[in-house]
Amino acid sequence: DANNTCEDPETIVRVCAEAGAPLDFWAVNNYAWASEGTELRSADFGIAKYQDRIGLPVLLSETGHTSSEEFNDEALDRQAEALRSSLWETVSSGAVGMHFFH
Repeated sequence: DANNTCEDPETIVRVCAEAGAPLDFWAVNNYAWASEGTELRSADFGIAKYQDRIGLPVLLSETGHTSSEEFNDEALDRQAEALRSSLWETVSSGAVGMHFFH
């Protein structure tokens, strides 16, 4: 998860390569926040974070607007519109693909 991660991506990439199983891409779950005024509002945050840290292509393996979006009163009404822009943003941010939940 690009927002709250306990993984060390550099170590994972290194250990996989040392074991003879180098990674071709990095998969990340990234749910953009609905709150205004935060960089976490964008899918680009998680994609760029891992492209910069490990230099591998990023697959957005899980994204969308989940039930937790209901914590922000106005978010539920924006979800359908936001899904379309999430797809475009993911592709334009350089991700190699995405899977979204709705």
